[in-house]
Amino acid sequence: MQVCLRILLLTLSLALGSCAPSPPTPPLAPEPVPRAVPTPLRGEFMILTPAQTQRQSACDSLQQRTMFRIDDMHVVPERIKAGEEVNQVVYYTFCSPSELVILQGRISLVVTFRGKEVFRDVTSNIDFKPGVWAVGAIIGIPKGAKSGAYTLDTTISYQDKNIGKRKIFYVDAPSGRR
Repeated sequence: MQVCLRILLLTLSLALGSCAPSPPTPPLAPEPVPRAVPTPLRGEFMILTPAQTQRQSACDSLQQRTMFRIDDMHVVPERIKAGEEVNQVVYYTFCSPSELVILQGRISLVVTFRGKEVFRDVTSNIDFKPGVWAVGAIIGIPKGAKSGAYTLDTTISYQDKNIGKRKIFYVDAPSGRR
């Protein structure tokens, strides 16, 4: 009987021991949080570091040969009065095997109204750096601009490649000008 009692107690203690709480697992590293882009933006602003970009798997969706993409483009505000400014911001991801690797290229901005070019700016010798970045420019709209829809074409050129985005914004001219 005592042997049975001992076996029962041993079995019970083993069973209860397996219910004991396991040691706490270390917390997972928090997901990288993109930094908020200042408004308006003139110049460049890092949103995610290269290491954060790699951890967020933003690079997994890019083909190995591409490494670079335009994520989005905004024109803020989308409606202005003649004589005001718009802030054009391009968001890009550049995945690189090393933080030291940069892509040299250029950004071209072309504004058209009813199919006619009204503004062009080409900024050359831009260093596109690894990570997720925002690059902004301020575009002044002349006081004599006509009312209507304007198209902003942005093209990033690097290593014999051209990628672009297009956005529409609207200008309201003072009364009497159409």
